[in-house]
Amino acid sequence: MPTEEKFLRKASRIVEENLSDPGFGVHELYRELNMGRTQLHKLLKAHTGKSASLFIRSVRLQHAQTLLASSELNVSEVAYRVGFNDPNYFSRCYREMFGVAPSKDRS
Repeated sequence: MPTEEKFLRKASRIVEENLSDPGFGVHELYRELNMGRTQLHKLLKAHTGKSASLFIRSVRLQHAQTLLASSELNVSEVAYRVGFNDPNYFSRCYREMFGVAPSKDRS
């Protein structure tokens, strides 16, 4: 497995382990990865095209999409479970990433 792929998997796993913590952000991610903020930003930008904060948000939203499709949780409950404090902001971010409202992705 290429080093970039290992790095992205590790970064995603760390975010997923901290999903329910709305305070988990870029600072915590680069500390967990044992690297500097600039190095983290450069690696993520080069391999995903996203900043570190957008990478964290996209991991949260991908997990939210899975929860919406496979659970009985309502949109607000999913938002809180994946680390969003504001369900309205969660809905805006979700719609921006997936092109549909989170309520449309319910199974």
